[in-house]
Parts: sequence; structure tokens; C-alpha cells
Amino acid sequence: MLNKNFFYQNKFLFGILILIIFSFLISFDVYVHVYDGHHHGLIFSNAIDLLEGKKPYKEIWIQYGFLTTFLHSLIINIFGNKLLYINIFTIVVYITSVLFISLTVKKLTNNFYAFITFFIIICNHPIPWLPWANYISLLFLTIAIYLLQFKLNKFQYLAGIFLGLVCLSRENYFFFIFPFILILFVLPFLNKGSKALSYRIAFNVFFGFLIPLFIFF
Repeated sequence: MLNKNFFYQNKFLFGILILIIFSFLISFDVYVHVYDGHHHGLIFSNAIDLLEGKKPYKEIWIQYGFLTTFLHSLIINIFGNKLLYINIFTIVVYITSVLFISLTVKKLTNNFYAFITFFIIICNHPIPWLPWANYISLLFLTIAIYLLQFKLNKFQYLAGIFLGLVCLSRENYFFFIFPFILILFVLPFLNKGSKALSYRIAFNVFFGFLIPLFIFF
């Protein structure tokens, strides 16, 4: 049987869970009652066009990134031909992104600061406004940052892969992500520690970054 000690020991976990439910419910309520014919319509029509076999960048004007349109088309193909499902997907993506930010803070500090981080972000931006590519790219970016906290090669490869997915979700992010990866190759000159380790991390991230881009092209 659950006792008071269990809730006390996991108070930060329950606090974050309450914030997740709060954010989801108010976001869902907004999406049920609000429709933007231009922005919502653009996202939805792109996904429909892709499902109908139209060629990206030739027959479809994809404004942000192919992966965003592909994921939206996958959602309505699985759950049904309704914009609401894309909106629910956006809510889940956004909340998961904030959760990964909180997990990164937890790994660097402790549970208390992780909860405060989650609380501040959700209170400042409780509703993911419109099913933008920003939220999808944010998810991949926060996962990549979290994975970079681990020293194992496989996590560094995965971090690079997710950074590649960021660029495929919103293409102009390439102009920020790619210079960041190049900087990783400069850091060994500034690092007093093991240069071999720093170069290994840089190469692992760079190799992982190229994988989704090569698959895309």
C-alpha cells in the first residue's frame, strides 16, 4: 500500500505529472475551440498532399521541413483524417520536450531544480500555439542535449542523429546546428583535458548528424 513516505520521496515526480496534465488539458481545450484557417490549413494540407503521393518540393510547397510534414501525414494516416490529431501530437511533442529539458537539469543539478525548470517553462508557455515545426525540432534538440550528457559512444552518435533530425524538421536550423558541430572540433584546442576524447565526441556527433541527412537526400 502506498504511504505518505512514498509521495514525499516522489513529490517532484508527482508535481511534474500534475503540470503535464494541466498543460495537456488547457492545450487540448484551446485546440478544440480554435481554428486558424491559414496556418492550420497549411500544415494539414501538406500532410494530406504527401499521403496522396504528391512529390515534396516539386508538387508540394513544404514551408519548414520534410520531416515535419512526414510526421504529420503519419499521424493522420494512423489515427484519422482530422486536424485535431496533429494538434494532440503537437501537445505531446511539446510537453515531452520540456520534460527532456527538465531531465537535463536534473542530471546536472537535482530534482528540485528540475521541477522548478519544468514549472517555469510550463507557466511561461503552457500551450504549444499552432502545430509548428518549431515544436518538433525542439523535441529532437532537447533529446540531443540530454544524450550529450552521457559519455558512451552510442549516446553521442544518437545525439548527432537527433541534431540531424532537427534540421530535417525545420531546415533553416541547419545554419545554427552545423556551426555548433564545427565548434566541437575547435574545443580540443581550448580543452586542457584529453584531446583524443574531445575529438572522439566531435567525430561521433558529426557522423551521427550526417546519417539522417544522407538518408533524406
